[in-house]
Amino acid sequence: MKKVYLTPILCLALASCGGTSSSIPSSSGSEAENTFDMTVSDMSEYRESALSLGQGATKISWSTSQNEIYHRGTTTYGENATLLSGVTSVATGEVDEDFNPIYEDSGEIAFASIEDGYFYYVNTKEHEPNLASAYAYSIGETGDISEEQAKNLLREDGAFQYDVEWFWNLADDSYIENYQGLTIKGQKNGDITLVKASSSYSGGDNAYTYESSYEFSLEGALLKGEFTNIQYEKNAEGALAQSMVYSYSVEVSYEKQNISFDKSPYFASSIDEVDIHTTSSKSSNVAILNEPLLLDIKKASPETAIDQESYSILSSDNEEVIALVDGDYLAVGTGKANITIGNSYNDVTFTQEVTVVRPDLIGFDANASNGEKSIEKKVGETDYVAVVFSPEGAEPAAEIKIDDESVIECTGQRVEKVNGIETLFFDLKMVGEGTATARINPMAAPSTYIAITFTVGA
Repeated sequence: MKKVYLTPILCLALASCGGTSSSIPSSSGSEAENTFDMTVSDMSEYRESALSLGQGATKISWSTSQNEIYHRGTTTYGENATLLSGVTSVATGEVDEDFNPIYEDSGEIAFASIEDGYFYYVNTKEHEPNLASAYAYSIGETGDISEEQAKNLLREDGAFQYDVEWFWNLADDSYIENYQGLTIKGQKNGDITLVKASSSYSGGDNAYTYESSYEFSLEGALLKGEFTNIQYEKNAEGALAQSMVYSYSVEVSYEKQNISFDKSPYFASSIDEVDIHTTSSKSSNVAILNEPLLLDIKKASPETAIDQESYSILSSDNEEVIALVDGDYLAVGTGKANITIGNSYNDVTFTQEVTVVRPDLIGFDANASNGEKSIEKKVGETDYVAVVFSPEGAEPAAEIKIDDESVIECTGQRVEKVNGIETLFFDLKMVGEGTATARINPMAAPSTYIAITFTVGA
């Protein structure tokens, strides 16, 4: 971004226009003779004509201003391509030696094209680098989008909002039927019709004034438009004072345009570094068991590439460790797997080894076979202590300490899944009468324990 000394210019040069004919009359004579009053109904006719013919616009120069923020640029429509180039200027709060405000500029580019069976899209703004993106959709019956959708996106994508309809949806506030002082004047100037509308509105502590001007071709196509909305609020003295100024303008061309734009800097030619991890990961390219994998492209070439979000995981060479489950690649077992990433529109791929580990222990629970912390049994019977660990996937490892092995003894341990959850079982045998306590300590947190009491009778 760079600092500039900005003088906003809203008056734009007149453009020529062609199109189909309409019922709008022409006339000749002096300026006074060619000036006439117009109605809201007349403006509705012009709107309908302008929006219809505006679909054939090939180049639109536009500008907006809101107090100390200015946005201006050009949108060009070519054959199977659209290009927007714009600049946003924001007041820095500083002034130059002549006390003129200094503005900081930031550029933006939006581009869309249909090429070789794909719809390509680039959108980048200097002041919002984290929102920059580039992608490609395959077109066709088996593709990502249909041919009709691709054609529509060339004009209807939100990045290309500054069109005839956008301007008119703002400017029509100036000729609302019941607004105060509504005046609409038209004037013929050869094949051009000039229209000016103004009105105001007030209510409570606020007031608004609206002014708009238009230039139309003989056929009714919008060639140029300007709209200004000034808002007023009551100040501390109770008087209305100007609080906000909005201005918008467009200049429209209908002549054939050629677009030359190199999109290659925005698409990666190679992926150089990635981090494939999961939500709970603490290290790069380490995944946590039972969690879906996440992809973060750390480095790509060229450095200007912004299509990283188009890349996804394509395959795993070890599905016992990482496998595709319900549309997501999931860490299903501990170990290592080579993960390959890529996209759907070129042959750029990258393979990264990923290690799957168990999550850190957060908590655990242990119970006898009755689901309680105490149980009564008889000599010769068997029982067990079942231990579950949290989160799911944490290492099912613990030790058992029995305070009186003349009452109960541990005959073994095993890990089984119960309702899909790994559970550690300590198998016990009742060997004598009395009361004994089995204390369970998880290996990952040996200072913590849960005690289970066994009361054994004859």
